[in-house]
Amino acid sequence: MTDPFGKLSEIPTKTARPSKDMDVLAQRAALEQGFHVQSSAPVPVRTFRPASRGPMTNKTIRMTIADWNAFQEYCERNRLKAGEGFGELVRHVVRDGGDD
Repeated sequence: MTDPFGKLSEIPTKTARPSKDMDVLAQRAALEQGFHVQSSAPVPVRTFRPASRGPMTNKTIRMTIADWNAFQEYCERNRLKAGEGFGELVRHVVRDGGDD
């Protein structure tokens, strides 16, 4: 059987990274089209997941990375799982009447 791709494996490939000029041009084009260009490294998302206790449910919520990282730092400082920290937050809001 004949190889339908012929000798494609013999074509040399470039492994060099595009130049900085290309990065600048790509960023400029993205900005002109209304896209947000992140100029610095993304903020890492903190994770901390000890084992759960008691019945739990999974929920997906959207929040800023800064808020999540602050919440995770609070939980780590107080040695709380995320669910326990959320429970404290809810109890605090309900106790303080956070309806305002």
